[in-house]
Amino acid sequence: MGASAISADVTVIVEQLIYPKDDDLDGVSNTVDRCPRTATAARRFVNIFGCALPIATKFDIKPDFNATDINGMQNLELGISQYGKISYSGKNILLMKTINSEDDRLDIDADMNISQNKITLGQNNLPQLNVPATITLYNTNFANPKILKDGAECTACSITGYDRVSKKIVFSVPGF
Repeated sequence: MGASAISADVTVIVEQLIYPKDDDLDGVSNTVDRCPRTATAARRFVNIFGCALPIATKFDIKPDFNATDINGMQNLELGISQYGKISYSGKNILLMKTINSEDDRLDIDADMNISQNKITLGQNNLPQLNVPATITLYNTNFANPKILKDGAECTACSITGYDRVSKKIVFSVPGF
């Protein structure tokens, strides 16, 4: 006689993992990606919104770019606490650049410099920051402060505060 075997029904369940769609391959799904055309070189450097993070390592006064929608920054401040800061109040500033229909990183480190009594901006590379702003300079020591733009007195600039004791001057500029 042959052997007999009793077999139970076998049920196989196959689950299909569904990954969220990410057209620009930056690791942020299309459903939350506010910058859906991230450049290849910037894909490793995106924030939680899928936007290319600006390069701003030398600035210790700055927002948390990773947790902020840089697609339209409000009240942006950039600065170096030893020297000064630039405040863009009430502005809607886009902190990325578009090259060949792709969103890429702004290099603020290369194109904005803040040093003792001086702030410069590469306006060709950072046109979105060439707008009216308030500048605060620290550790200044002037008898009669004047604001210069390109070596000449800036008549469109306005000093809004100067404190010789704290060595701080605050002024507004129409652009750079």
